Amino acid sequence: AAPSPPAAQSPRPSVQALLPAPGKWVQVRLGEFGPLLQVQLAHPDRLAPDYEIGAWLQVFDCSADLDPGEAARQVFGDARAVARLAPWSVELAQRLAVTLGACAGERVGAPCAPGHIGAGQRFFALTVASDPTATAPEPAPEEAATAARGGIPPRWQAALPPRISRDQAVAQWQHAEPVAWWRRWRHRVSAASRIAWQQQLSGRPLDEQLWGVPPPEHGLRDERVREWVERTLRLAGYDAQRMADEWEIFWRCRGALD
Repeated sequence: AAPSPPAAQSPRPSVQALLPAPGKWVQVRLGEFGPLLQVQLAHPDRLAPDYEIGAWLQVFDCSADLDPGEAARQVFGDARAVARLAPWSVELAQRLAVTLGACAGERVGAPCAPGHIGAGQRFFALTVASDPTATAPEPAPEEAATAARGGIPPRWQAALPPRISRDQAVAQWQHAEPVAWWRRWRHRVSAASRIAWQQQLSGRPLDEQLWGVPPPEHGLRDERVREWVERTLRLAGYDAQRMADEWEIFWRCRGALD
């Protein structure tokens, strides 16, 4: 009998992910990585450039010359997602605290076609963990006075019973020490606490982020946390100027401290 033809083998991918899936959790400013992040947001115009957003970082090693569209197809399954890829660099590795080995396919002095990703080159992608603009659009300025929400949802008040009375929490809030520079330094939110808090926020509805996830340790007066609170309140349709203080009182009632 004639020998059967050998089975066709699928080509080996030219792109290799260098970090365990889904990647490394990072917190980056929207303005710094805007082109990679904005295409993943429903309404990127709602966020300021200094808004910090949680994302999964993945770095890729290219073992053959590739068109960027083909690289995007291998990474995302869609060649049109090429805008979500960018070159990797030593500076980025230092800034995002990523340690990787040498490029497996590195070729010294090998030419690369213009507009292609060369063999031995690395690139990266950032995948937004949770789009803060996907729901609850901000009210229009002319509607803000009547549409702004002004109370804490009863379901969250019932879900998290207070440890101290509102009067006690208000007294703590009113007599809190001024936030001097030395106090901000001693009672700052650590990077680990902020990352753990951001991971808890990821994927939750805005109301649950505000009233269901406790602030990180020393977060009540932390400038970045307070900025996040005011932005999230506005996105959820609240009167942010008034409800930011109510947010602090709410969590003081439930045991959060400066």
